Amino acid sequence: MMVSVWGDARWAIFGFLGLILIGLIGGIITGRKMKKIRKIMKENNAHSQELEKLINDNSLWFSIKMRTAIFLGVIFLMTVKPELEGSIITIFVSIILGALPLRMKYEPSAAG
Repeated sequence: MMVSVWGDARWAIFGFLGLILIGLIGGIITGRKMKKIRKIMKENNAHSQELEKLINDNSLWFSIKMRTAIFLGVIFLMTVKPELEGSIITIFVSIILGALPLRMKYEPSAAG
């Protein structure tokens, strides 16, 4: 049906691959870290240094940035419906933007 409506809709393939990539990143990076965080919290160590270290870990921020950027790329693909080259460029640009270090580490000030 997709081919009969949109013709050669390679953008849909790349959109689907983007959604699969979002799931993989979420499961591999976020899923593992959140499992450790839940385990520590169930052990009633809610104020442990290990928990604070896991919560402030950059891999969680990387995961959310990457998944958000890819999701926005998929939305772009669904809206614009570019040809093959545009679809490839869109996904790669989304991945590159998601990998950029946009988060500055929060350091509480000594002044209070």
